[in-house]
Amino acid sequence: MKYDAELIKRYWIWMALLWLGLGLMLFNHFYDDPLPVWLEWIAILAMLVAIAMYFVRVSQMKRFKSKGCCIICGYDLRGNPDTPACPECGMEIDRRG
Repeated sequence: MKYDAELIKRYWIWMALLWLGLGLMLFNHFYDDPLPVWLEWIAILAMLVAIAMYFVRVSQMKRFKSKGCCIICGYDLRGNPDTPACPECGMEIDRRG
């Protein structure tokens, strides 16, 4: 689906936090000289925030789509049936189902 690509493009920082946290935890697990405990907790917190923000955004996009709004900016598209793109943000509109 198109909105998955938009999600990754707009929220790359959360994906970077997820990979950073995972990398720090794996580094700490496989090397004999472990990282400080506070750094491991920061990695865990970064991963949890990234996962939570991903699911919040996906649920927001599904709610926007079910209401007939743009999935990126939330602009009400019900009054613009012939417009191929959102007039607010320029996102192409998928009018199928």
